[in-house]
Amino acid sequence: MDYSLPGRIGDAELRLRRAPDRYGVLTRWRVIDPLLVPVVLQTTVPTFDTARLGDADLPATSMGDPHPRRVLMYPAVYELRGRASANLDFSGEATVATEVDASKPVTFFVKYQASPALRQLVLDKTIEYIKGCMAAGDSMAPNCPVILVERVGFARNLSLTGQPALESTNPRGRSGIAVRRGIRPALGRHGQRQPGRPRPE
Repeated sequence: MDYSLPGRIGDAELRLRRAPDRYGVLTRWRVIDPLLVPVVLQTTVPTFDTARLGDADLPATSMGDPHPRRVLMYPAVYELRGRASANLDFSGEATVATEVDASKPVTFFVKYQASPALRQLVLDKTIEYIKGCMAAGDSMAPNCPVILVERVGFARNLSLTGQPALESTNPRGRSGIAVRRGIRPALGRHGQRQPGRPRPE
């Protein structure tokens, strides 16, 4: 049989079974294969394990999960919506279409990205952390930014000259935020190099 969806045309093979004739003369057939499509939802936020496809709340598995949950749906155009969150915004396709192909499931990706509020919070915390490292001076923790740790013992009065650049990431298919470019500290007016200490490259 042929079917059509907005913007596309498909076809599907359905098996029929002959039913008893009606009144001994009318031939009847019954469709025994339902016109259904296996659908898989994959999410970039494992804790958001459901999403809304059309009017149904469906399970969503993590990206790369070897055993994704499948559900059967009729071929149609559906609205895909993610979970509501103050810190994450749904960024996937708003409208998706299922096509009949029983040999493999149709996979839809439920993608999220950091909301402006979350990005600002991460930025504020990052700057606070870097300022704490600079204020520690010679007692700076080894897990502070390398460019600061390298200056322990000879640099004084470090100051910030800019803000770190935040970028959305998807490590192993999971949404996140990374500081891709750090802050290069500038020596203050009284910053000096102690004799005998090598200057970092």
